[in-house]
Amino acid sequence: MKSQFIRPFLIASFIFSLVVGCEDPLEEEVYSELAPGNYLKTEEGLNSVLNGAYYYSQFHYQDFARRLLTSMFTAGYAWGQGGGFESGVAIPHMNFTWDSNNSFHRFTWVDAYLAIRNANLVLDNVGNGKFSEEKKEMMRGEALALRGFNYSLLYRMFGTVPLFTTTLTTELERGRASEEELFSVIENDLLEAAAILPLGQDEYGRITKGAALAALAKFYLQTSQWQQCANATQQIIESNQYQLVSEYKDIFSLDNEQNKEMIWVHPNQTAPRDVSQQLIGLILPTDYPLLPNQATWAAKCYVFDEFIDSFEPNDKRKELFVTEYVNKSGITVMGYGNDKSLCLKYEPDPDAVSVFNGHDFPEIRYADILLSRAEALNEINGPNQESVELINLIRVRAGLENINIANYANKDQLNGLILQERAHEFYFEDKDREDLIRHGKFISSAVGRGITSAKDFHKVYPIPQTEIDANPKLEQTVGYN
Repeated sequence: MKSQFIRPFLIASFIFSLVVGCEDPLEEEVYSELAPGNYLKTEEGLNSVLNGAYYYSQFHYQDFARRLLTSMFTAGYAWGQGGGFESGVAIPHMNFTWDSNNSFHRFTWVDAYLAIRNANLVLDNVGNGKFSEEKKEMMRGEALALRGFNYSLLYRMFGTVPLFTTTLTTELERGRASEEELFSVIENDLLEAAAILPLGQDEYGRITKGAALAALAKFYLQTSQWQQCANATQQIIESNQYQLVSEYKDIFSLDNEQNKEMIWVHPNQTAPRDVSQQLIGLILPTDYPLLPNQATWAAKCYVFDEFIDSFEPNDKRKELFVTEYVNKSGITVMGYGNDKSLCLKYEPDPDAVSVFNGHDFPEIRYADILLSRAEALNEINGPNQESVELINLIRVRAGLENINIANYANKDQLNGLILQERAHEFYFEDKDREDLIRHGKFISSAVGRGITSAKDFHKVYPIPQTEIDANPKLEQTVGYN
């Protein structure tokens, strides 16, 4: 699907040699065990390790679907059924009954720490590299950005976590870092990366200056650092590197990948399957007319009617839901009215191999930066004209009327609109859970729809039990004990 992008699977054999047999994701390999000779002084060796950090930072295969769907399930916008997917992923996240043995949370934890480990290997060794200073500085910037991003992801998922900034240590059992310590590393890593990295990269999927700034802006947003968020988003806007795609549906089109709205993307391909994504296999029913060579799972994800109804009638973003379809037998199947609408935001891939599709995952796009700045400025100043204008950029593209500042008496009222616009703009992009948490509605909205098991501690996931068992200094989040 893509002519030029980062291909971490090409170095899988090297990365496999790093991680096989490691049960503890915090385990750090010492230099002499990684590879013979001076491998970590060569451009090829360090680039392989860096590509591994990219691989672990991305969400391929089934994790692509789990990441997007668990966010929709916890927000109450979608539901799922069927087999192990229903019992292991859908029901726990719909009903707030997940526990420390949930496999998806463990996979997220493990992959993030493997990415951090690889980033640390690059940072520990790149200074001794036997190649150009320009290339070494580029690798350093990418490694810093990947480390900062993965720590921000871990914080968003689990709260404070153990902090590792070097592989040159034997102290592998650590407790949680303080928020101050963790925030400092995330901020400094992403700021330094943004100062180093260029505006563009030769390989699709690599982190740029804009991507580092965007990751930093989202971290500031999620941690309520409003002025810092406003500053970072302004830098991105003033870079003139990004713009909104004119038609919402075209943002996600396979024919329009690498468009100017995408600030940072995780590329996928149909083969090999560990760099593919399987979301379509969990969306299209077994009786849906499939494309040639395409398959689907028995397990399914559906969108609630209530979420469909929350859109304004003329909202173009609603067009990417399939509310009815004609099945293989020629019978019309009604999804809407039965809480069974389908989301085809990510279109079926004509080159799909069975359930393995090649649609990219947008980690951060320009619309997110505009709405993040609108929210930050509203938090600082209350309703203001710039926030309104930024929101209107998103609404006009969706085919909706402009809003007027006179209709919003205080920041809470405008924040309510921003939250709704984010839900309609970023569904199936893994933003729902974090947005509801930030706006103080994650638990209350769950309780309001009858999920009485939802408690305040559910705003973070539990530390995986395997990590608690392996590390006596690591304490479980209160509420999950």
